[in-house]
Amino acid sequence: MSSSFDFVIIGGGTAGLALAVRLAEDPTQSVCVLEVGKDFANNEDIKVPGNYMTNFGKEWDGGLLSIPQKDLANKVIYNPRGKGLGGSSLLNWIQLIRAPAMEYDAFESDLRAKGWNAHEFLRYFKKSQSLSRSEAGAESKHGLTPDPTLFGDGPILNTFPRFTPAINEFYYEACAALNIPFNPTGGNGNNSGVWPALAAIHPDTGERVSSASAYLEPNRHKRNLTIITEARATRVIFDESVKPVVAKGVVYELQSDGKGPESRLNTVHAKKEVILCAGAIHTPQLLELSGLHRDLPQSCVLTIQQEWEIIFRFVGLGTFHLRLAHVRQEHYSTLSLFETDPRIESYDIMFNPSSDPALMAKHKQEYADKKSGIFSTVPLSFSYFPLKTFASPEKIDKIKQMVASASTTTTSIKSASSLALLQKWMEDEDAYQLELVMVPHYVPFLPNGEFDAAKRYCFISAILPHTFSRGSIHTNPSDPTGHPILDLGAFENDIDREVMVEAIRFVQKLAAQPSMRDRAGIRALAPSPDVKTDEEINEYINLASFTSYHPIGTAAMLAREEFGVVDPELLVYGTANLRVADASIIPVHISAHPQATVYAIAEKAADIIKAAWKGK
Repeated sequence: MSSSFDFVIIGGGTAGLALAVRLAEDPTQSVCVLEVGKDFANNEDIKVPGNYMTNFGKEWDGGLLSIPQKDLANKVIYNPRGKGLGGSSLLNWIQLIRAPAMEYDAFESDLRAKGWNAHEFLRYFKKSQSLSRSEAGAESKHGLTPDPTLFGDGPILNTFPRFTPAINEFYYEACAALNIPFNPTGGNGNNSGVWPALAAIHPDTGERVSSASAYLEPNRHKRNLTIITEARATRVIFDESVKPVVAKGVVYELQSDGKGPESRLNTVHAKKEVILCAGAIHTPQLLELSGLHRDLPQSCVLTIQQEWEIIFRFVGLGTFHLRLAHVRQEHYSTLSLFETDPRIESYDIMFNPSSDPALMAKHKQEYADKKSGIFSTVPLSFSYFPLKTFASPEKIDKIKQMVASASTTTTSIKSASSLALLQKWMEDEDAYQLELVMVPHYVPFLPNGEFDAAKRYCFISAILPHTFSRGSIHTNPSDPTGHPILDLGAFENDIDREVMVEAIRFVQKLAAQPSMRDRAGIRALAPSPDVKTDEEINEYINLASFTSYHPIGTAAMLAREEFGVVDPELLVYGTANLRVADASIIPVHISAHPQATVYAIAEKAADIIKAAWKGK
């Protein structure tokens, strides 16, 4: 096997495989992908959409724990991450949700990322996605009328769900009672109201669609595409004799050859570019590792200037500045758990199969025969709201005053333009400040929520789309190539707490509507019904908050003076040919689950790279 390629991509995940396949469309260009995980192409557990929760903790989950969250009662939070060809598209909830056009436009208009706007994103949504119908009459069955002009002929299939639990209808009625309308086109940017999401499920096989199945499988035969699995990249090699520095290759460690540590180190050379697609957690880690002093590869010596600036010292290069700390952003979520009428079908059987073996066998057979039933689906009920929908007028005034007085010196947001954008969105009466997801099954780790196999459950996740809190990711000095030190920064800014308190109140109000209370038989478990005051809800937030596993912004596409790491061409500042193309570059969080956006980023990155090397 050759050790030299035109393009070397670190990470064969959601973005990495899409990018690799597009670059390999030119048979004269050689592409190599280094993936730390294995090839799970024939794994049946991954293929089944209904296994979206039970896949956590498996071999294809390279998740890690956060450090104790000081503003969340020192809670430690698990963060699943895909590990294998396909990355997190192997274990996410596979919804394909796009943010409003104004949010994508802000990348260019407010954050100065030229060429990154709603028009461009639509172009690459269409290139990466297509619309399919899993069954006749799907539109009328689900009340959905997606606009076909928003889709193209891309390999990622948007499919109507084959199975909808009855509680969804009760939930929609409760929303309507609170003047939240059903939105037949939700998920495609106009996400107001409540709607069932389309998902990346193959309409014929009923299987999960991942970057591995959609992009890689049809192209495995290409002679100019090389995939190396179980290969942990340890650093990027630079030519330090020129400025900007030139990425020449990648040192990686094979995980499966069974030989000694020294013999497992390998180098793959890049004739044109190295592209980081390792995801929002491991891309910044590799940037740090690649900037270490050459003589001290295991010591992880970093020079810190102020608390948020990291300076990489290259031998003979002087100082190379990248700001990587305090830029990690997340969608924080707080969960509310309810018991439902036991006669209402739920997904609970998937989490405790032994509670009713006959029912479990029935569902498995239905999926095997018809590709329908609970194993064919994922959570469906989504809704997005502006602040005025769920917060009291008094709280809105308080929150807006807090936001208006925020600055780069009083928050962890060091990018003035990013902060100004968040302030603008908070003043916009129509900008989304809350997402709710209703899921018909039990969720552990909540107070007063002990599982009973004879009962049925649902939970509602309240998610903050645009947070003011920031976390960080850094290499662990005691294990540089292992899991990095992950600080989520959960609720470190009080603005997020104020919004979440109102969100939990709104969830309580929603669950108390007649359709949920009487027809669904809803009974609040966590928080208990007597949790009412701000102080009580805040205490509950400490116990019941997590993230939505949507990390972004750790190699942000911002101006260098705004603590950006890459420019609009996705080049890392200070380098000639090291790019980043994954969720790390998203400069400010969007009101959407990021999978669709990450696919679009990969598609656009491919065109940027092709244009840069055209005729060369």
